[in-house]
Amino acid sequence: MTRVHTLALLLALLPLTALATDDLPADPESLAEGAAIFERRCSQCHGLDHVIYKAPWLNGLIGRPAAAVPDFPYSEAMRAWGGVWTVENLKLWLTKPDELIPGTDMNFGGFSRRTEDRDKVIAWLMEATRDTVTEATRP
Repeated sequence: MTRVHTLALLLALLPLTALATDDLPADPESLAEGAAIFERRCSQCHGLDHVIYKAPWLNGLIGRPAAAVPDFPYSEAMRAWGGVWTVENLKLWLTKPDELIPGTDMNFGGFSRRTEDRDKVIAWLMEATRDTVTEATRP
């Protein structure tokens, strides 16, 4: 595929990417709430500092292939899934992880009753990591 074709394809897909984030909150209050929810519910295992704690770091998560953080011992189910972390996949994952990837090792029941909290966390993660380039996402 030539560079022109690649650029044309990316430009054609850009509106689809925007649609995926249209329903996420963007106001400062919701982003602050997302940060607080992340701190309470996620930060015991996940970090944003390129350090593996109990779970992979989340820097550059949007657009990153699943099971891509080097040296993290992913479950067989996660490695076999082969997906990419999009906003839509994160919504499914954070709602009910076992429904998106049966057999996952992630010890989290999901935001199945509090989808607004899920959306605030995703919006905050996108904002907190938007300028982050990670080894796992570099070409």
